[in-house]
Amino acid sequence: HSDETSCGSEGGCCYDVIDMVCEICPDCGDLPDEASCDTEGSCCWDENTMVCDVCPNCGIHSDETSCGSEGGCCYDVIDMVCEICPDCGDLPDEASCDTEGSCCWDENTMVCDVCPNCGIHSDETSC
Repeated sequence: HSDETSCGSEGGCCYDVIDMVCEICPDCGDLPDEASCDTEGSCCWDENTMVCDVCPNCGIHSDETSCGSEGGCCYDVIDMVCEICPDCGDLPDEASCDTEGSCCWDENTMVCDVCPNCGIHSDETSC
């Protein structure tokens, strides 16, 4: 498999975003912390569970709504692609936050965070 989407559709295969290759999924769970997890291109750190896990196959989603329903995937409104959520919190200010299409600047907390998945709401009230 030469691309992320076809790679992720093959069971047991993971796309390494660092080396840009399709490989057999590593044992991400053996990596104890975020720093070691980030060195493995097929592994993603889950901020909620605080566990290193295999990255989701975001490339199979073509629209914002289905992308946002996949845990760990974010829709980049600049590049118009579904991608693994970036570390928005590492971006220190509004200017740098605005350059990442999956990140949104929160005016209340003054922190860069992953954009909400607005597409799941179909009516004005829930939105």
